[in-house]
Amino acid sequence: MNELQLEYNSADYSHAYINFDEVENVLKLTKNGNAPAQNSINSELYKYAPVEFKPRLLQFLNNIYRENHIRNEWRNAVITPMLKKGERMEPKN
Repeated sequence: MNELQLEYNSADYSHAYINFDEVENVLKLTKNGNAPAQNSINSELYKYAPVEFKPRLLQFLNNIYRENHIRNEWRNAVITPMLKKGERMEPKN
């Protein structure tokens, strides 16, 4: 399975695993100014997206949940260690 196909039907959210209010609440709790993901998309893009986008996001998330499949590309992350203070070569820093 390479990519999930989104089926869009705005009237069919009554049987969703994730509901619209849950998406809204999570987006409200998302902090602004975080570093973008590997795909260069900041969390603000989702948080302040137009109203028309959020039902599509909900359908997308529910498709992933229903199919129980996450693409391999989405399982990767770039982790960049950041020195806060102290000696760079000291592991505890």
